[in-house]
Amino acid sequence: MISGVPEQAVLPDAPFTSNLTPHSDPGSFVWNGDHSSLIALLTAYPEARVQDSASAQPMRLADSLRPKLILDACAGRGTKTRQLAALHPTAEIVATDVDGARLRALALAFVDHPQVKVTTPEGLRRIVGQVDLLVLDVPCSNTGVLSRRPEAKYRFNRARLDSITAVQRDIVEEHRPFLTPNGSVLYSTCSLEPPENLAQAQWAAGRIGRRVARTEVREPRGMPGEPDSAYADGGFGALISPA
Repeated sequence: MISGVPEQAVLPDAPFTSNLTPHSDPGSFVWNGDHSSLIALLTAYPEARVQDSASAQPMRLADSLRPKLILDACAGRGTKTRQLAALHPTAEIVATDVDGARLRALALAFVDHPQVKVTTPEGLRRIVGQVDLLVLDVPCSNTGVLSRRPEAKYRFNRARLDSITAVQRDIVEEHRPFLTPNGSVLYSTCSLEPPENLAQAQWAAGRIGRRVARTEVREPRGMPGEPDSAYADGGFGALISPA
């Protein structure tokens, strides 16, 4: 699935229009072309990205905010980072990841980007207390994306859930000092489990002296035989803001 496709890319005479089928979620498209054509699309339109609509939706919970500094603390390879740059074009974005391979890919993806600066987790010290929007797309059980991560169902159990929720809380604790007094947190998972989602967001809100202002819950959609445009992953997002 492709998100962030600009309007000019789907005009009748645009070179990639025939390969883009509108998804049931507005703003997303199913890609019908080959890999080389996809690379050409992403090169021609850097704001476009391979991203499921359920993954894109949580970032929009903060679309009314005007942050000066955003910290994407679990940035992975930068898909949501790129979306944040499009949603907040005047913000400076600092992105990092604890995994070395992902961090190297992230740095390569944003070389000379005008908004995004990639740093190591240790390099974040310079922005303690300065972040207006803290984005935590935390590790999770993956129960919202089992169609793409079928191995996740074999490792899911109560002990695993307890372990991953503890990791999520550690991430909140580690990063809350970066917030300004009026800063907000955008918390997201690709899980369907309440302990990882609303319960965790409510815990985080209490821990940092905020409230859960907005939430988005997405159930997986699409059955065998249905068109690709009906398919979507599941997930959760919460905007945690000052009262």
